[in-house]
Amino acid sequence: TVVGMPFPALRLPDINKNVWTVAAKQPNKYTLIDFWFSHCAPCVKQFPAYKQLYDTYRSAGFEMIGISVDRTADIGDWKKMIQEKNLNWPQFLDENAVNASKLSVHHFPYNFLLNEQGIIIRKNIDPAELGSILANMTR
Repeated sequence: TVVGMPFPALRLPDINKNVWTVAAKQPNKYTLIDFWFSHCAPCVKQFPAYKQLYDTYRSAGFEMIGISVDRTADIGDWKKMIQEKNLNWPQFLDENAVNASKLSVHHFPYNFLLNEQGIIIRKNIDPAELGSILANMTR
């Protein structure tokens, strides 16, 4: 999971327990893969900015994918957080951070910005920096 390499496909359940392959290659100009968990204050703090960016740039080719690493005991909190914060982008569960650990994701929030080929072009981008990149996308 280094810049310039493809992001690996992951098989993860969504909030309805449907299992999907979260593929790196997306039909979008940019995709942000955001690893978070329900009791991570810095993660939750970013949601309003991410929500605004998603709502603004989704139709221009931007997608977000949320991947929670909540523990089994906190799955109810994960579902509640998605509803309370109105997280309207796809949300998946990496229960107990099994896949995140394999990707060397050990601190949160942690994210990967991918191009349309699924190549990692940035890591750990903050909402302001992401906003600048997305604004340039629409010019």
